[in-house]
Amino acid sequence: SGNVYVTEYDNNDIVKYTPFGVRSGSPFSNNGLNQPTGVAVDASGNVWAVNWNSDEVSGFTPTGSVAPHSPFTDTSLNLVFNLAFDSSGNLWTTNFGNSSISEFNTSGTLVYNSTTLNHNNSGQGSNYGGLNGPDGIAMEPGTAGDIWVTNPDGVSGTTVSRFNNAVFNMAYYSSSGYIVTGVVGPITNANDALGRIWTSHYSSSFGAASNSRIIALAPNGSTLSAYQR
Repeated sequence: SGNVYVTEYDNNDIVKYTPFGVRSGSPFSNNGLNQPTGVAVDASGNVWAVNWNSDEVSGFTPTGSVAPHSPFTDTSLNLVFNLAFDSSGNLWTTNFGNSSISEFNTSGTLVYNSTTLNHNNSGQGSNYGGLNGPDGIAMEPGTAGDIWVTNPDGVSGTTVSRFNNAVFNMAYYSSSGYIVTGVVGPITNANDALGRIWTSHYSSSFGAASNSRIIALAPNGSTLSAYQR
């Protein structure tokens, strides 16, 4: 519908704006909201946010009622930072605290966590696929769209991890650990229809305006272009 949803970390709520910038029917609160960071909207229009301080995923209908099965909770969530939905409607989170990603189905049941050892993914654990304090996450368009995650690693040594999501709803290490020139302290990612990955970053600190930029990356992790003011 073109509405915009914003998480307010300090107010523990979500604010809704119309396409014209008018605050509407909000804020959404409670339902596990506790220092919310990332926010995303599913195919049904429900609004979801991850909570840094409670390690829960809170869901709301477009009018602010509690979404079915929410909040999602699981021990795999650890300083959860951001989220994204794949083409199956499953919800993925980045877990900054244990350097992992988690996947939940629409009922809130954990489907996958990258630290889990199993017969299809022997050898996985913390930092699997180059994950290192991950924050941003985005899905490529399409049924088998790859998963892209940025790893700020304390600002220096920023990398981008890429995983294949084509088999059994599990993230297989594809070609990760891209060291991307010009990306420092990324916060969030997005993919476009051409397969480019867009990431925002904040230079050396949140308060520094110089060198803050958004960068477009190619599917091989190389920098295509940078935009800054």
